[in-house]
Amino acid sequence: MSKLERELAQKSEELNRMSVKIQKRISELPSGTLRVSNCRGKATYYKSDGVKQTYLKKSELSHAADLAEREYLEKLLAELNCEKEAILRFCRNYHPSEAEDIYSNQVDSRKELVHPLILPKELYADIWYREKTAAKQSHLHPLLVPRDQMTVKNEYVRSKSEKIIADALSRNNVPYVYEAPLFLSGKKLYPDFTILNVEERKTLYWEHFGMLDDEMYLSDVIEKLNLYILSGIMPGDQLIITYESSKKAMKSRIVDEMIRFYC
Repeated sequence: MSKLERELAQKSEELNRMSVKIQKRISELPSGTLRVSNCRGKATYYKSDGVKQTYLKKSELSHAADLAEREYLEKLLAELNCEKEAILRFCRNYHPSEAEDIYSNQVDSRKELVHPLILPKELYADIWYREKTAAKQSHLHPLLVPRDQMTVKNEYVRSKSEKIIADALSRNNVPYVYEAPLFLSGKKLYPDFTILNVEERKTLYWEHFGMLDDEMYLSDVIEKLNLYILSGIMPGDQLIITYESSKKAMKSRIVDEMIRFYC
């Protein structure tokens, strides 16, 4: 399911919940419609049952309010139903994978002659991974990685927490490259993980900050985050952040939730 389809499904659920509340409230209100007239600059109210109209006195203004609310809710309910039907029609006819399948379903000899404008997800992910890996090889991190934390991909990372993240990404089939270079405002950064949301074809960066009780380290963290933000890479969107201190370790459950949400 694509991001758009998920968002539309959530919107449809939201509309359903709202519709149920509206229907319940309508059932509690009196039947009839309200007519509002203006007499010498003052509003006068009449209740109509479809056959006759009854003048509502000042003491019956609450009844007028109930009728007005009912008509408003009935119109709102009708509009919400139209919106739900529009979402249903769209989802029924929206098949984004079919554009990818046009290339995938061709025989290999024909594929060799075509340069697809929309790559199949697997091919897109493979090209992305090779490009990020090549960039990493061209701009290796200047500090050697300790050789005591090996991931399931048989690569070394700098901490136990980074191993947890790397292994969770592998377990969930999320493509990633460890410490691939990123150039922002003339500066070269090495995000802990550069990852790909394959469904959305969106590159994300994952930074794990592991010594938040160290003042010098914390100062570097703030500077790094500011650089990301000023470059348009926002936490909660394209930037994933996890953290811990010497007293509070990162929990693997947090990593799993992050991956579920972002990837």
